[in-house]
Amino acid sequence: MRWPFFLFCYFYISCSGSNSQKGNSNELEKVYCATDFDSVILLYANEFQPKEIDLEKSVSAELAELLNSADSNCLKQSKSFEIALSAILLKLYIYHLRCCGMGYDLHGMKRGNAQVLISEFERIAGFSNQRIEFINSYNIVDFVSKRGYLASNKILIMYLNDVRMVSDSLKLVFSNQ
Repeated sequence: MRWPFFLFCYFYISCSGSNSQKGNSNELEKVYCATDFDSVILLYANEFQPKEIDLEKSVSAELAELLNSADSNCLKQSKSFEIALSAILLKLYIYHLRCCGMGYDLHGMKRGNAQVLISEFERIAGFSNQRIEFINSYNIVDFVSKRGYLASNKILIMYLNDVRMVSDSLKLVFSNQ
């Protein structure tokens, strides 16, 4: 009679312990979102270096994991997410210009590791409610330029200046041909 009672107590304690751990995990995720998400996403945006035309192939596994594990409400409420997203997409557009002299379709890159970034850009730029088949990577320049809080950000100003510099050098190259 002691063994069944002992086993019952053991399983009851084990199960109730795992439930409290699940609760703590959810609470930790909420705290993480509230306190660390902004600084972590800005760090990843700063470290982002496009390697190919396709955004999916340039997104690091760590950034993809962060974006896929973040609550979508966390992304929408993050003060720094729009800045980080803009920095990432501006860097990609600069890469497109340097590589090939033109912007590329972001909508076609909306898969895998790039899905969250492009979906969020579509949402905040107002494209999500439209039926769009092509979103040129240049659109990030318009998006940042038309929003005062982004256009006045020192980091984004630096990237916008890079866009202008690369664009001007392309104009010189094409005008001399």
